[in-house]
Amino acid sequence: NREHKFLFKDAVDELGVEWVRVQTSWADLEPAKGTYVWDNPDPIIEAIGKHNRKVLISIVNSPAWAAGEGGCNAAGRCGMPADPNDLGDFLAEMATHYNGSVQAFEIWNEQNYAVENAGYVQGAGRYVELLKVAYARIKGANPYAFVLFGPLTPTGVNDPYLALDDITYLRDVYEYNGG
Repeated sequence: NREHKFLFKDAVDELGVEWVRVQTSWADLEPAKGTYVWDNPDPIIEAIGKHNRKVLISIVNSPAWAAGEGGCNAAGRCGMPADPNDLGDFLAEMATHYNGSVQAFEIWNEQNYAVENAGYVQGAGRYVELLKVAYARIKGANPYAFVLFGPLTPTGVNDPYLALDDITYLRDVYEYNGG
């Protein structure tokens, strides 16, 4: 808590920042299906709220139970879930838990980058399906929350074992299922 106060006093307050982005690992918050651990983000979200800032939560890293076989790399970092509904269940719980404290939810980070997907980017369609479920479940729990498309990483590479070019990936998102 002391570190959080220091952060706001010396950085956020002086800069006049209105929004604070907090990236959090889903794997840490739901280690087993339906078991939620809010100990780490709760004091951070509370500290941000005390300073009248808006919170954007960025969700990354599926728990191994949700990633499915082959969905995690050797270091244990997992990509998007095998079933988008698992993330949807988690996000509905999170949006309910933080209703009034978190104003926006960013769904994944650098989804076109293999590092964020256990070593392989499966394509834009998979992300679109995940985003659709996430949007519906968050809005069902908190209709006023913003749901954001995760930021892409600029790569210029088109190798799914490394990354997919951000422009190509975004074009594929817009063209998915006929647009």
